[in-house]
Amino acid sequence: MRHHLRRGLPQSIHAPVAAVRPMVLELAASQEGFVTAEQLLAVYGRTDAPAVLAAMQRTGELDEVLPGVWVHVVVHATGWDIDLAARAAWIALEPALPLWDRARRDRSNAEQRAVIGGGAAYQRWGFGFTPWPALVHLSDEATAPPSDADVQFTSNDLIAEEVSWFGPFPYVSVEAVLAGQFGYTVDFDEVALDTADAIHRFGSLQLDALLRHLQITATHNDWDGPLSAEAVFAELLTRVSGWHTQPDPTPSTRWVRNRAAAEAMNERMRRRRDFPASKALWDGIIEGFRGPRPDPNMHQG
Repeated sequence: MRHHLRRGLPQSIHAPVAAVRPMVLELAASQEGFVTAEQLLAVYGRTDAPAVLAAMQRTGELDEVLPGVWVHVVVHATGWDIDLAARAAWIALEPALPLWDRARRDRSNAEQRAVIGGGAAYQRWGFGFTPWPALVHLSDEATAPPSDADVQFTSNDLIAEEVSWFGPFPYVSVEAVLAGQFGYTVDFDEVALDTADAIHRFGSLQLDALLRHLQITATHNDWDGPLSAEAVFAELLTRVSGWHTQPDPTPSTRWVRNRAAAEAMNERMRRRRDFPASKALWDGIIEGFRGPRPDPNMHQG
């Protein structure tokens, strides 16, 4: 490893890398792979932290996701993804604060925290790819940094009970994700399938929270009539429950292909509401899900 670190590095950086690398690894291991120069400076007092992190990137050990925010390639070896970008943007809001210290503070002070949403939350909840950009919801007092193509910032219209914690990172609830995905795609078929999938995997949904977030979406888009929150809510539940055939005479190919599977999901959900069975469902999909299984005791802010 010593020879690996020396390739392409100035002689003057060898000693700092050797001294600081264990600190970087310890910090990254406690923060899902992330580390910032400010954290190294605050925790270890290393003024040469940026140079050391840059050196570790040159040896292929770290990637700089955003300026000053790094991730270890061991925990993210597959390239860019929207959830990684959102977590890095969330960290960059307070780069000097260790993530678990920030999580403990924010769990007891819901009005001040930033929360990850948008396409990043859609991915983190296990629904897969979406063109919906990542969002970071900010408190009213916070100053939003510039948005970019990957991560946008918006005001925080969430209540404490609608935030879920994945490790030290706060995400919007699955109900907020479903409503937001509909707001971005306006696709009844896709969101109905996602809703059925969520019920199947998580055992249940908070329908009042889903309706509330559909109301936020409808207000934001100035929707009424067939796209009012109540109409969308009723139509999604109708399609998920399979109470009657889809009214559209030319349903999408994906709905035709997946409707039977979606209805089967709901039937399995009705038979598997107890926690052991719910855990078994999670164990069956955990390999394809990016992130830890949510702790049912950690969902409230």
